[in-house]
Amino acid sequence: FFPLSLIHTLPHDYFVASLFCSTLPSPAKPKGATQLFKDMKSVWATTLQESETKSWPAGFMSLNYVLLSMTELHSLFDNAMVSAFIKAYKCFTTPDVLMSAVYERVCIPEGLSPLGGKDSLYMRVYVLMREWVLAHPEDFANEEVYAGAMKVIAEISSAKGTLANNLKLQIQHAHSAQIAARCVVFRHPATIQQQGHAPHTQLLLLEMLDARVIAEMFTCIDQKLLACVQPDEFSSLSWGKSKLQYFSTNVRKVVSRANSVSNWAASLVLCGPSAEARADIVAKLMKVCHALFNMSNFNSTMGLYAALSLVAVDRLKKTKALFSSEALQTYQEVGTVLNPSSSWKSYRAELAIRKPPAVPYVGVWCSDLTMIEDGNLSLRAHEGEVLVNIEKAQMLASVLDQIAVYQRSEFHFSDAVRSPLLSHFLSLPYLDEEAQYALSMYHEPRDPS
Repeated sequence: FFPLSLIHTLPHDYFVASLFCSTLPSPAKPKGATQLFKDMKSVWATTLQESETKSWPAGFMSLNYVLLSMTELHSLFDNAMVSAFIKAYKCFTTPDVLMSAVYERVCIPEGLSPLGGKDSLYMRVYVLMREWVLAHPEDFANEEVYAGAMKVIAEISSAKGTLANNLKLQIQHAHSAQIAARCVVFRHPATIQQQGHAPHTQLLLLEMLDARVIAEMFTCIDQKLLACVQPDEFSSLSWGKSKLQYFSTNVRKVVSRANSVSNWAASLVLCGPSAEARADIVAKLMKVCHALFNMSNFNSTMGLYAALSLVAVDRLKKTKALFSSEALQTYQEVGTVLNPSSSWKSYRAELAIRKPPAVPYVGVWCSDLTMIEDGNLSLRAHEGEVLVNIEKAQMLASVLDQIAVYQRSEFHFSDAVRSPLLSHFLSLPYLDEEAQYALSMYHEPRDPS
């Protein structure tokens, strides 16, 4: 476990990589529908004009047509469309297949000429590759994909020398950075044992520290966790699939953080020896909740808000009767915003008027992405062709763009980051559900009547 008091002496990236990010190599993704394009026709087998005469289902088109549209002059695909497809392309194919198709595209067959000429084609390919390395730098750690990118750059350098060199430097940097990241030896924050003095230590910290200081520490941790999430982790929806959870380690850390905050807060309340003491603990927790809400950390705000709804706490009638008016007001105000009805309408409206930096409630993004994935086919067979759902790519990219905005935003809590007490909130100790309920029953047994 790294001494938190020394964090301020290290580079920012070390702090992120060593304490928060999972940088182990990602296993190869399972073979399946994404391999269907292995047998697709040559990119040059048809023209953009010929493809446009085909009667494809609305929102669907062939992968070749998508590639032609992204690299042809005067196509309907502007740079925003290129960016959207690249961000979500792994729903449809794999990096090596796409790179092979891009390389084939820049190798102009004898006797053929792309619309607008070679320079126009190379410029569009440059834009595509630039968007690719920005959206998925991890792809270029794969030696096959990296080698393919170097071949593409070699082809376009004859006409776009300066741009090709800049692109080459970007890809080389992504390649070396991703390889280096895989070599980082990281450790999860040490797990604080759930027995002994740990709950008492946490209660002491809760009582001793100002609510805003605690909120700043929570927000510092939450923002670092969110910043570590890679686009692939969200778009694959693997966080909810037991066999694929290793693809979304960082998403699961952010989600589990909110759950840990809930159970941690509930455990602290249940450690109060009397109804009055438990009500005082709730009062302080609601002050922290209010501070988190004001600084736009909705992930931990949800965690603290949900703690009072857990069965073990919610059933404590004598304790609830002693809740302060201030605590109840905060609980009601936060509950009005964090209301899941109408697809989280109130929460979305509140988030829209807040300016970054912020830590949104990740559960809403997960819900949005799941709805997009489950409600829209990725691939569709049509008249002997496999078509991709370009509208789905745009919907996924829209959510991923929202996420990226908040990942790039940073809070500046220098005192919170440098405090050695931050280590106590990295791994939150809590009682499991069974132990929580047993303690709740001990404090307030069921009424025999």
